[in-house]
Amino acid sequence: MQAEKDRKQAEEDRKMLLSLVEDLVKDKLVKDKEGISSFKLSNDQFLINGVKQSPELHAKYKAKYVKNPNYQINIENNGFHGNHLWFSKGSIKE
Repeated sequence: MQAEKDRKQAEEDRKMLLSLVEDLVKDKLVKDKEGISSFKLSNDQFLINGVKQSPELHAKYKAKYVKNPNYQINIENNGFHGNHLWFSKGSIKE
């Protein structure tokens, strides 16, 4: 059933997001998960709280988390639009 597939995909996406946030904290890019007010990772950009990250960090995170050239991961506190993987900031709570 489609609903079951969607639930499984949502759970996989949530696990990936939590792993990504753990990596950000481990790499000292943010103090803790509450330290993320906005985030964007795509084939072309890596921004944390509006700050562009180094090409080396972008390459590292892109290799681990960007699934294809058109894939994006975004965390914001406002409305969500587009064909991307969008999370509200509340999604990073365990």
